[in-house]
Amino acid sequence: MKSILRKVILVLSLAFGLQTNVKAQLVYIPDPNFRSWLNAFVGCMVGDSIDPACPGVLNTKHMNMNFWNISNLSGIEVFVNDTLLRCSFNNLVSLPALSNSLTYLECGENQLTSLPALPSSLESLFCSGNQLTVLPSLPSSLTILGCSGNQLTELPSLPSSLAILGCSENPLIGLPSLPKSLTFLMCAESQLTSLPTLPQSLEFLNCPDNQLTSLPILPNSLTEFVCRGNLLTKLPTLPSSLSRLECEFNQLTSLPLLPDSLVTLFCSSNPIKYLPDLNNVTFLDFENTLVECLPNYGIVIRSSPLITSIPICDNDINIDIQPNPFISELKIKLDKDYSGEFEVYNSLGEIIISEKLQGRNISLSTINWNAGMYILKVATNDGVVVKKVVKR
Repeated sequence: MKSILRKVILVLSLAFGLQTNVKAQLVYIPDPNFRSWLNAFVGCMVGDSIDPACPGVLNTKHMNMNFWNISNLSGIEVFVNDTLLRCSFNNLVSLPALSNSLTYLECGENQLTSLPALPSSLESLFCSGNQLTVLPSLPSSLTILGCSGNQLTELPSLPSSLAILGCSENPLIGLPSLPKSLTFLMCAESQLTSLPTLPQSLEFLNCPDNQLTSLPILPNSLTEFVCRGNLLTKLPTLPSSLSRLECEFNQLTSLPLLPDSLVTLFCSSNPIKYLPDLNNVTFLDFENTLVECLPNYGIVIRSSPLITSIPICDNDINIDIQPNPFISELKIKLDKDYSGEFEVYNSLGEIIISEKLQGRNISLSTINWNAGMYILKVATNDGVVVKKVVKR
């Protein structure tokens, strides 16, 4: 009898211990909206807790809970195999520890003031529209970083693998060294006064509405360049691959030579006096400039102002330039005496000579000029003439 009683007690003890173990394994989920999401898409809930050993938890690799009004993600740590987490447009003020297998994190448009340590596996991070003042160290695997619309005054060192960087709408006063792998840079509406050296891989550069006074050399791979709303007085040489240039609302008095690849040119609201050859430009905006004539109409199909309302520069002024190409001296002869001025621009659009016309003959010493193409502009009461000249 005693033996039977001992066996009954042992069985009850084991059963009670097992129940205690099961209950101990459950993880409490404090946020009711997170619980609702888990019930809808994962299951494995036991009341207000989740069973981390449940197959639904272990098999979950993608979690998309955007727009669920979640304030607390405590308990998400049980999803140890999660590789993708989307939790944007919620009410989160912090994130718990992240899965070591996570490769994609999207947590924008919350109220986050900081981020936890980022797993070494992370490849994409989108944390725009929060209140972040600092970012944690970035893993070496990261290829995409989107951190616009925060309170960042600086960025951490960028990994060599980074290809896309979006950091607009932050009070940034500078950027760290840019990796050689970078192809896309958007740093608009910040407080940047300069840009670091641009990698040769860069294809898209968007830096409007800063306080830039100068620009670094533009890489040959660049196809789109937006720099409107800065304090620029000149632009660097434009790469031969460029198809779109937006440089409105600066202090530019001229433009460099335009590459044949350029299709879209927006340069309005600058004190520009003349435009270089338009070549293959199709879309043109030069409103609120000082341009009085155009070198040609090119193949423009849409412009502001209407391109045909602006005359071609040559008009009826006869001008003879000898020699062209030239080496040490350039002689210019007009068909008669004119009142006006003449200017010479280098290939960057910089004025190197600006003088009043005195008689019909002009002689210029060009010994100290660099070899290359120059633009000669003669403006008189009878019109304006623009000519290309070349120094060997």
